[in-house]
Amino acid sequence: MFPSFHEVIIIDTEFHTGQVRGNMPVPVCICAVELRSGRRYRIWCEPGTTFPNPFPPDALFVAFAASAEWGCFLALGWELPRYVCDLYAEFRCLTNGLIGCIEPSLIDAMTHYWIFMGSA
Repeated sequence: MFPSFHEVIIIDTEFHTGQVRGNMPVPVCICAVELRSGRRYRIWCEPGTTFPNPFPPDALFVAFAASAEWGCFLALGWELPRYVCDLYAEFRCLTNGLIGCIEPSLIDAMTHYWIFMGSA
């Protein structure tokens, strides 16, 4: 799986826009897991604090609707990743126009491929 990348990071962010001018996201937390090592990132973002980007610059980042993650990166003052696999775009390319795919959401993508998440 992606043999040319030393690290493959699955990433998701949580944020709010509140009353922020221009609806810039306000990051709340960033969760990620590196697939090969299993290393986990759980980063809580306190408003007004800054910290360096902990992710390696040469990793492949995998996300669903990655624009949300990159909005948080920009809000934190971090550079955007060079290598991205956006599963939203991939799912749209594979299913656009097919009957039964109503919304291109993560839940619909998981349902389409029979991937179900149980309670933790």
